[in-house]
Amino acid sequence: MQKLKSILSVQVLGSLTLAFVLGVMVAPLAAKWQWWHFRDAFTALKLLFIVGSVVGAVSLITMVYYLIKQGVNQAIGYAVCVIICALPLGNMLYTMSQVKSLPFIHDISTDTVNPPLLLTASKLRKTADNSTEYDPTNAKLQQQAYSDISAVYSNLTLAQTLSLAQASMIKLGYGDIVMNKQLGQLEFSDQTFWFGFVDDVVIRVSREQQRVKIDIRSASRVGKSDIGKNAQRIRQIIAQLNSDLTAG
Repeated sequence: MQKLKSILSVQVLGSLTLAFVLGVMVAPLAAKWQWWHFRDAFTALKLLFIVGSVVGAVSLITMVYYLIKQGVNQAIGYAVCVIICALPLGNMLYTMSQVKSLPFIHDISTDTVNPPLLLTASKLRKTADNSTEYDPTNAKLQQQAYSDISAVYSNLTLAQTLSLAQASMIKLGYGDIVMNKQLGQLEFSDQTFWFGFVDDVVIRVSREQQRVKIDIRSASRVGKSDIGKNAQRIRQIIAQLNSDLTAG
């Protein structure tokens, strides 16, 4: 019994909790720093989820035991372990639910019939990366999940709209923006914090009847599912463009 109490001491469970949290943070960052492949990071996170679940469950049971037998003071340390484990576990469960509920696509465009071309990205992507060619089968899946994604319209000239779009992207914090005035396009990339996934973005301005149409496309370089990140980015860009167009 004494040996079991030593194993279930708050010091041991606290150390395991700390190791779990650090592992959850280091695994995706290691992929970002190219210490290993992102798929290896996914495998590590799956194992860490099991570890965290076990540590959290044992901490919870031990907390209840000490709460009943010895009072609140003896249970506090275990309660802290439970809370600390619950935070990353909850986030991991949410991410898994998003993967299951959202479409398995990684290329989102406001124009799915004639999407803007990823010209700069085509020179930067490796052979093993996703193709820059738009897959037309994405259109139906995108419409079902992100029906609000649509083009932005401007009453300014093509040149003025392109300049405004560039200024809007700078406001959002995007850098290294490549402008192609001849094609009426802006291209840049964005990187996620944890895994360092790179998504390529293109904004195209074109004439449509009496107005200028602004189309946006955001596509992931690697992976099959973007967990809604590209749609989220396009929504943010649309909101910024509409705000600046209204202000202008």
